[in-house]
Amino acid sequence: MKRVVGTLGFALVVAAGTALAGWWSVPLLAALRVRALPRRRAPVASSMAGAALGWGLLLGWAALHGPTAAVAGRVGGALHLPAWGFVLLTLAVPAVLAGAAARTVAPAR
Repeated sequence: MKRVVGTLGFALVVAAGTALAGWWSVPLLAALRVRALPRRRAPVASSMAGAALGWGLLLGWAALHGPTAAVAGRVGGALHLPAWGFVLLTLAVPAVLAGAAARTVAPAR
């Protein structure tokens, strides 16, 4: 339960950081999280999940206030992907950024 709460908290931090500072805040926040809490189990996986969930929150917010489905359909079509494939690709970006940063700064075991 503690890990779930930590991941959800990180998702909120990533969403706020992305909204305020942009996409480059994702690896920075993941690196800070891993360095500040080095004894967490599976820091890379939980950072990846939290980052993807944070961007999922931003996408959900955007879907309530704009033509997100239409944009996903058009951009996905340009990439030869269905709309849901483009959404998954969008969620993979922060996951990879956070995972790479967490893996880079994680202490060796």
